[in-house]
Amino acid sequence: MGALAAGVLVTVSAIILGFMKPPESYGILYAGLIFQSIFGMATALIVAPLTQRSELLEKSVSVLGYLSLPLSGAFMMVDWIPQKYRWILMASPSVESVEMIRAGQFGYVAHAHYDIIYTIWINFFLILIGLSLTLRVRKYIYIQ
Repeated sequence: MGALAAGVLVTVSAIILGFMKPPESYGILYAGLIFQSIFGMATALIVAPLTQRSELLEKSVSVLGYLSLPLSGAFMMVDWIPQKYRWILMASPSVESVEMIRAGQFGYVAHAHYDIIYTIWINFFLILIGLSLTLRVRKYIYIQ
C-alpha cells in the first residue's frame, strides 16, 4: 500500500506540475492496479504458510524477491522482447498487471500486451492455493 500511495502521489504531482499527461484510460489503469494488488495478496497467501514450515525459505524470501524483480515487468515492456520469447514474461501475473497499467497510462503508444481473462484465472488459482496452504499450516502455528 505504501508503494501504491507513493506512486499515486508522484503521478498526481507530475500531472499537476505538467511533467506528465493524465492517464489515457482510467479503467484499464485501475484494473491493472487492482490485479497487481490481488497478485500481491495471493503471493503473500502462498509465501506466509511456506515460511512458517521452512526456516530456510523464511531466510531466503527477501533474496528471492529481489531476484524476481527483473521478471516483474516493471523495467521492460513485453513489446521489446522478441515475439517467440514473450510467453515467458506473459506467464507472470505481475507482468500482465504492469502491462495493463502501462496501457492505461500511455494508451496505444505503449503497445501493451495483456490478457485480462488469463490474469483473472491465474490470480484466482493462486489465491486458492494460498488459502489451501494457509488452512493446512494452521495446526503448526503456536502462539507463545
